[in-house]
Amino acid sequence: MQLRNREKAYHLIFVTNEIITRSLLITFGNNIKKIKIKK
Repeated sequence: MQLRNREKAYHLIFVTNEIITRSLLITFGNNIKKIKIKK
């Protein structure tokens, strides 16, 4: 029971990390595009 809860927690952390990383990359990429367009 305890092991399964820990696995769920790790999975949640992993998924959250994926989402954050992806949105950060998208935001970062959009900012680079905007900067390039300004120049």
